[in-house]
Amino acid sequence: MFLRRLFSRRERWLDQPRTDYRQLGETKEDPDDAVQAEYERQVTLVLRRWGVPDSCASVEVLRLGEIPDGRQAFVAIVRLFAWERKPSLRLLLGLPMLERKVRKAVRAHWVSEVSHFGGVWLHASERLVHSGADVDLRHLLASLTHPRRSGWSELRGASSGPDSLR
Repeated sequence: MFLRRLFSRRERWLDQPRTDYRQLGETKEDPDDAVQAEYERQVTLVLRRWGVPDSCASVEVLRLGEIPDGRQAFVAIVRLFAWERKPSLRLLLGLPMLERKVRKAVRAHWVSEVSHFGGVWLHASERLVHSGADVDLRHLLASLTHPRRSGWSELRGASSGPDSLR
């Protein structure tokens, strides 16, 4: 009796669609549009987990074309359009980590079976220049890239040389 119920449930479960991809054939819209929307949803989820709000960045997914194996290739464009210090710096400095997180999320999803993901592109809007971000970024870049003078180099520069003995 128990085995009969167990197998009867399993048969009903196998008849139901297991992934969203199976439902693509039932809709009247283009399946590539559904895949594109799913990529956008996955990238947006990763950005929200990173603490990047809708008011700071947007996501757009573009279809690049068909690759040799017949699947469509997509790329995600993250557009940074408002300067909010923490989320913006997360995007600008953490782009390689963001790319890795998005690729991991895509590999675990059904869209990786039906298409190819070309990566994440980051675009900084021209409005950032007028929002005061340039001043903040200039100071940050200067502190990260210019070498600080150590005590030893200051002492060495001030030490007496052959000309200073006179």
